[in-house]
Amino acid sequence: MKKEKFIEWLRTNGAEILPTTNSYELARFMAHGRVNIVYEGRRGIRCVGFAQECLEAWQEGRAMNMGFTQKPRNSLQRKQLALLQRDGSLCFYCGMVMSGTPGTQMQMTVEHLVGRAKGGPDHEDNLVLSHEVCNKKVANLPLIEKLKERERNLYGINRHPTA
Repeated sequence: MKKEKFIEWLRTNGAEILPTTNSYELARFMAHGRVNIVYEGRRGIRCVGFAQECLEAWQEGRAMNMGFTQKPRNSLQRKQLALLQRDGSLCFYCGMVMSGTPGTQMQMTVEHLVGRAKGGPDHEDNLVLSHEVCNKKVANLPLIEKLKERERNLYGINRHPTA
């Protein structure tokens, strides 16, 4: 099973990706107002909740509507959902797809374009989604430097003269 592709399929079909709680969980997600889990262990793959139907649909290449029937539980999840709907699941800085798997370099984080330490607001207009590693790379750079980093990564533009 291609875990990253399944998680991206879940996200594309409206599921809210949740952090896994142990090494046996392949995916934990919220769909139709309840938590669903896909496990992999010695006995193979097991599913809890709506997960079996989702897994079968993914394997068959079918789309599913897994829209939320509950609001995300905290403000970070609400912001991530709003940003995903606005911008999609590509990293702002490198343009590659983000996974929701905690502890990986491809993990999705919410990035403040103008850092809070520099007076940047905690508002959607100042937020983008980025990989954890990309977020750490730009850290507390000024906005103009963050935008230059994005241009270099996405378009190969280097505005600095070569020596």
